[in-house]
This record gives sequence, structure tokens and C-alpha cells, in this order.
Amino acid sequence: MNDAKLNLVAGGDKAKKNELEAKTFAAAQRSTTDYLEFTKAVGKLGILAGDKFKNNDSIVRFVELMNKSFQISGAETSERNAAMLQLTQAIASNRLQGDEFRSILENAPMVMDALNRSLGVGQDELKKMAKEGQITADVLIKAMFDAGKRIEDMYKELPMTWERHWAKLKNVGVLAFKPINEQLTKLFNSEKFQQVINGIC
Repeated sequence: MNDAKLNLVAGGDKAKKNELEAKTFAAAQRSTTDYLEFTKAVGKLGILAGDKFKNNDSIVRFVELMNKSFQISGAETSERNAAMLQLTQAIASNRLQGDEFRSILENAPMVMDALNRSLGVGQDELKKMAKEGQITADVLIKAMFDAGKRIEDMYKELPMTWERHWAKLKNVGVLAFKPINEQLTKLFNSEKFQQVINGIC
């Protein structure tokens, strides 16, 4: 499923898809994030809000910064997933407001901090801007990129926990078994295999 999403983001171009996959894997490793979750986020953003980004590299970079900011703030997996979903919806709709704003406020404090610093406003003013629909996709994306160096510097100070080591090891395993999974998929979808299954059933 993630492969199909990356293929759509790459416009169906196999070479571009392979390049995007390599860049996504590298970013997942740098941010010690589950590769499958990372590609899922890149795929969703690319499909639903790709036009809000300069290019696919920008999408990958945005997701990398988001995952690093989640780890800096100590967000749990469920909180990360909720925040990424709300961010994707906000960027796609070109507005961060309402339930989406509240979810980001609760689950992604680094995003709020990035917005505060980028816009030069306090929390109360930020809430007012959100209510008035002034926090557009461009504003949100710019804030995260503006905060890039600060996020990277803070991320470097994080201890390398077993969980982070495991994420990197698991990603290598996923990529190593990918050719086998592709061959099995081809087999399962082949006409001969379907005939065998139909014969059994």
C-alpha cells in the first residue's frame, strides 16, 4: 500500500519512485522513525497536499522535521499519529484551525513553538489567528522549515535509546525483505496461483 502511494506521489515514474523511496528511507533513518510509518506520512501528504510543497524533497524534509520534533517533545506513537493526521488534513484544507489546531496544541508542542517563533506572536495571538483562518498551509510549512536548525540542534542532544536503535534496525530489515515481498505479491496475483486457489476453494 505504501509503495502504491509513493508511486502516485512520484507521478507513476519508476525511476522517480525509486529515488523517492531511497530519500524516504534515509530520512526515516536520520529521524529514527519507523520506515513504514514515515512512507505512509509522505504518501498521504504527497497525495492530499502535494501542491502545497515546492517538491517531493520538501515533503520528505517536512515529515523528517515533524518526527524529530515529536521525539524532542516525548510524544507517544498514538500522539504522533494523531498530530500527523491533523497536520495533513490542515495542510490539505489550507487552514490550521478548530479541532486540528487543538490536536496540534496538545500533541505537537514543537509545532506550536515553531509557529510562535516564525510569526513572532504569543500563544493567545496564535489562537486568534487560528480562529480567523490565518494559519494557512504556507504559514505552517514555512514555520517548520524556519525551525529546522533549532529542531536539528535539539535532536542531536537526545540520548540514543534502545527504541531508536530498534527503529533503525527494523527499517533495514524491512528494506532487505522488500524484494522477497514483491516476488510473493507477483506470485499471489499471477493467473496460475489464482487458478490453484480457485481449484482448492
